[in-house]
This record gives sequence, structure tokens and C-alpha cells, in this order.
Amino acid sequence: MDAQHIAAIDIEEDAINHTIPEITQVIPDLKRLLKRLLDTSDVCLVSDYTSMTEEFKGLPGQFQVTLPTFTPQEINREKIHRQIGSLSELDITYHVEIFLSEPRILKVYRGELYRLNSVSCLSDSELWTYGDINIMELYNLQGKLLRSVHTKSGN
Repeated sequence: MDAQHIAAIDIEEDAINHTIPEITQVIPDLKRLLKRLLDTSDVCLVSDYTSMTEEFKGLPGQFQVTLPTFTPQEINREKIHRQIGSLSELDITYHVEIFLSEPRILKVYRGELYRLNSVSCLSDSELWTYGDINIMELYNLQGKLLRSVHTKSGN
């Protein structure tokens, strides 16, 4: 608030603070007058009474304070990007495992298919196989043999 607003509020406060004791003093006087009227029925007491209503009508009126308003500037996004930088767009990639709809023959052993007992995935692109023979074999998904290991147990 600037000094002008504070001064207006101070003037109103002083006027109210000056009037409150006067009103507070008049209330008991009115109560006493009313009690006497009820006790004596003397109408002359009413004609002797001077009302202070006109005095108190002049109480400070309400005043209106207009608060300052905020007017924002237009946002220049390009200037903000130059000053503080920006985030890149979010890049989401989905990892999708591909399953074959038809089984693929990876190897024919000695001219014949051999029974496959076990398949284990090493990664998304490599798998180990074990069948009737005592050899474990590592293949890629294209069917190329990458590694072959003979088992000592024969299993």
C-alpha cells in the first residue's frame, strides 16, 4: 500500500475510535432514562431527552480501496528456450519378442532329425539346444551354429 491509502485508513480509524467511547457512554444513559420512564410514567422526561442520533449518523462511511491489478506480459517461448534451454521429446521404444508362428528346423543330424530334449534362451538372439546326442549347441535365430559343447556325462 502506498502512503495515500495508509493515510485514508488512519483517518477512518481515528474517527471510529473517537466515536466508540461516546456511544458507549450514551447507552447506559438511555437505559437509566428508560427505567425512570417505566417507574414514574413522567412524560416530561421524554421531552427533556435530546437524541444523539444525528451526531452518530455522521459515522465514517465505508470507503472503497481499489487494489492494484497484475498485467502479465506475453510469454516469448523462444526467448525462454534460449535463456534456460529445453527438454527433448520423450522417446519410447518397445522391446517386442518375436515368436515364430511355425517351428523352424535348425539342424539335421547325420541326414535325419534328432529328438530335441531341451531349449534354453541365452538372450533375445541366441539359444542353447540339447537333444538325443551328447552335444549342447548354441544357435542364433537365423539357425547358424555358433558354438558346440560335448557333454562328459552323455546327457
